[in-house]
Amino acid sequence: MELHERLKAEVERKVEHVIAGVAETLEKVLSEGGVKPEDLRRMIETLEPSFRLLSRRWALLILYVLLMLGKGSFSEIVKLTGLSRTIVSIRLKELERAGLITRTVVERPIATLYELTGRGRDLALLSIPLVYYLTFGKSLRAGPEE
Repeated sequence: MELHERLKAEVERKVEHVIAGVAETLEKVLSEGGVKPEDLRRMIETLEPSFRLLSRRWALLILYVLLMLGKGSFSEIVKLTGLSRTIVSIRLKELERAGLITRTVVERPIATLYELTGRGRDLALLSIPLVYYLTFGKSLRAGPEE
């Protein structure tokens, strides 16, 4: 399913704004000598576990489904993703261990509900520009292309 053109244009505008802000901040920090190679290495090392989890097949899809639903039952997540119950179960456990979702058992009617934590919501939202960039394969900023 393709993105609606209006939504696509709005996402592009927002992503351009974010990229410009990050580039401006980075230039300022670098010009002030505020980043040492060991600081950069430490920051990248802390990102690795999150990137490893998010690169697992279907993890982002499950986060996006929960982003759309707010709260979702196991059955809803299986139905909306089209994934097997086993895969959904495994990914939900991994996402819960990582602190990206919460799991709540409701007694009447009996159901298990899943919801993004604040960190999970932020991570899902922050990944959208990266997914957009990788999907459409173009830079949103002027400059040399590789």
